[in-house]
Amino acid sequence: MHQRSIREFETLDQLMEWLEGFLKEKVLMLSSMWKQNVRKEVAEAKRYVMNHIGEKVGMEEMANRLGLNPTHFSRLFKLDTGLTFIEFVTRIKMERAQDLLNQSNLTIVDIAEQLGYDNASYFIKLFRNFSGMTPAEFRKSI
Repeated sequence: MHQRSIREFETLDQLMEWLEGFLKEKVLMLSSMWKQNVRKEVAEAKRYVMNHIGEKVGMEEMANRLGLNPTHFSRLFKLDTGLTFIEFVTRIKMERAQDLLNQSNLTIVDIAEQLGYDNASYFIKLFRNFSGMTPAEFRKSI
């Protein structure tokens, strides 16, 4: 039911049921991320990425923001999350792209721009690597 388009709901109760499930899923995801034994610097980096999803955020910039050596920050982040910082940023952005493709009529170019990508072709390539299909194919599959 979470993959249904909002436009398909016929009643307010259906929409509320979907919204409740969607929010519960997101809360569980976030709480599991925060409950992990994560260093405060890594937690702050994750929080920053989620709050600035429409911006370009580089690993060196984040390390500097946290007052850490980039190599040290990179090692800490990978140790705590199992992902490089860039892999994490890409995953968060691609998950948001899936939500936008599912829940809005925004064009792929608009979604790319909203997520901080200047080049729609690059966004499409990243999305395909993440989901196994292009954004257009993903939207059609919903």
